Amino acid sequence: MENLIIERWKDKTRNDGVSSIILKREKLELEIKFQGNLDLYFSISNFNNNPVFLIGKDNYKIYELFDVLYNEVLNGITYYKDTQSELNRMIFYVQFRGEDYHQILKEKEEQNKERRKNSLRHAKSTGLVDGDSIIWKSDDFYPDVAPYFKIESLENSYQVSFGVPNIERELTEEEKFFLPKIEYDLISVRLRNSGSRYDMFNIPFMKLFNSLMEMDIEDNQIYLEEYLIEEEQKEGHDLKHILTQNKKIER
Repeated sequence: MENLIIERWKDKTRNDGVSSIILKREKLELEIKFQGNLDLYFSISNFNNNPVFLIGKDNYKIYELFDVLYNEVLNGITYYKDTQSELNRMIFYVQFRGEDYHQILKEKEEQNKERRKNSLRHAKSTGLVDGDSIIWKSDDFYPDVAPYFKIESLENSYQVSFGVPNIERELTEEEKFFLPKIEYDLISVRLRNSGSRYDMFNIPFMKLFNSLMEMDIEDNQIYLEEYLIEEEQKEGHDLKHILTQNKKIER
């Protein structure tokens, strides 16, 4: 297995943000794309009957971004994040009214805990969170026929695997026409930014995409995790073996 290759693309003829990032290992490609319909798509291609992509610590900057996504989804989301200006505004009004600033912050944190708890309950009830896995079924189709991707945590990588379910009912004409077939060597999953069955969990995925598009891919800083993997490779260990040999982390 080759090290991760990163390519980015942005349509400069448009002003609606259409762009994509492609992560490559040999011919295998994982693409995350923001389309003109304002939705996000995760796609895998050239997978040769094994639609699995490894986001490994061999590129620790990208691994860290997936780590943020994974932990945010599995711990629930608050639906919004206070900016510094909003916090400053709150402090001003609290002081103006002579209220206890620390008590207000405590109440706000309790509200956020409840929001995270409710969002995680929703994630589990819809199947987005299944144990320690994240499973997003394409918003283009009903859950029982929708292509999907699954994100699982290993010790040295995040494993992103795609699939198409075994369908046990008669498909509609639209489903017959639009459902992807795994033998075409391309599986695409739509993440709606409005109207998704997973409600507001599109937000951490959009944060991931924006962070990937904004990161400095020319930065040559070597992280400790990358160095350790390089040392294992020098000892003759295959990169795929390094990234997959360990069992899933217990969280």
